[in-house]
Amino acid sequence: MARSRAPRGRVEQQLEAVREALREREAADATAVLRKALAGSHGYTIGVIADALESDDDVLLAALPDAFARLSADPIARDAGCHGKTAIARALDRLERWHDDVLLAGVRWVQREPVWGGSADTAAQLRAICGMALVHARHGRAMVEIALLLADAEAAPRIAAARAIAASGDRMTGEPLLRLRLALPEPEPEVTGELFAALLDLVGDEALEVVAAAMVGKDPALADAAALALGGSRMAGAFALLRDSVDTTVGPARRTRLLAIALLRDTAAWAYLLDCIRNGSTPLAQDAAHALATFRHDAELCRELQTAAALRDDDVVTDLVAHLLDVPIT
Repeated sequence: MARSRAPRGRVEQQLEAVREALREREAADATAVLRKALAGSHGYTIGVIADALESDDDVLLAALPDAFARLSADPIARDAGCHGKTAIARALDRLERWHDDVLLAGVRWVQREPVWGGSADTAAQLRAICGMALVHARHGRAMVEIALLLADAEAAPRIAAARAIAASGDRMTGEPLLRLRLALPEPEPEVTGELFAALLDLVGDEALEVVAAAMVGKDPALADAAALALGGSRMAGAFALLRDSVDTTVGPARRTRLLAIALLRDTAAWAYLLDCIRNGSTPLAQDAAHALATFRHDAELCRELQTAAALRDDDVVTDLVAHLLDVPIT
């Protein structure tokens, strides 16, 4: 039988004492308060401490692996929501204090907890963090665990796996994994986008045509993910591929292509969008304006956008740009 939780009042008192100790780290008893809490079994409190630790907190950092094991022993009672274990893994990775027992357990940890109508896995973020941490630590099993995360039931670990492959720089292992995963069904466009982005990052120009081929396929979500990955890559060869696709798309698909061009943050790409505003059809000009307005914080671009709209002499486009930038255009 799972042990009962500590009385709510006692937990709240301990949490307040921990927060006070974190605010007043120079106080005589601060470290003792934090060590006592880390030796306890309340996951949320342990997570608060872990998230606040810095690289010189050697004594407290050394206590994290044991705290992880303790929370794992009775996970739902001690660490509902997986907050503590996730924070521990995040701290160990952030401060480069990687610990095999934590990372290898965490990367496969599943914690199903009751929710209305069934149960939910609260450990997805833990698996994601541990997978990336294994790559950061250059662990010998890193790519094996990453391969498993690519097939995880939750989106967050699949996204983390794609990013970890890119971070690994290991093309020999990573490229086949990414290409295989892209050949399999994926219900989440965000995951597909991360897979494309990782392939572009890892392989470079050789991946451009692979991603561009998906952009002209029959699956709209896949095509959009490919376009945005090309834009996010900021690779020189991506502009021509995206520009050519604008002429063959309409509606939401074209808006995504134009946004991807804006994401290149390239002089030629932005000049193309400004020309669309000056000389394109009204719908094309509107879509281009929306795309460039993504970077409304760029003062020079805003001036060029206003000028392009004013030169067009089209109230529909002028009013849209004025609204997007929240400035009058005369």
